Amino acid sequence: MFTMETGNVRHLLVGAVEEVRERMGKVTSELVDKGKKAEVRDKKDKPSEECRAEKEIPTMEDLTDMIGRTVERFLGQMGLMTKGDMESLERRIGSMERKMDRLMQEKKPPAAKKTK
Repeated sequence: MFTMETGNVRHLLVGAVEEVRERMGKVTSELVDKGKKAEVRDKKDKPSEECRAEKEIPTMEDLTDMIGRTVERFLGQMGLMTKGDMESLERRIGSMERKMDRLMQEKKPPAAKKTK
């Protein structure tokens, strides 16, 4: 497994943000180019083609999902935990704690009565 010094985590995160920024720049440029081509095509084509072109344009939600998947994949490749990984571990630890509590309750001997 990949390990990293604590001081380098900051650089890793800055690098991840920069990677996302670069990819978003490329995606933005591609979308602008597609938009320009669609305008030229729309002037020549039928209205039904306009509707089809509008459906191909990703929404902000689509872009956000794409960025999230890219960052998650990047963190996974680097061997770092994601928020989902942490939540999964917290659920598993909670489940184990409850099981241990039940086992401890079952193993406790009955309280002895004090005699005088």
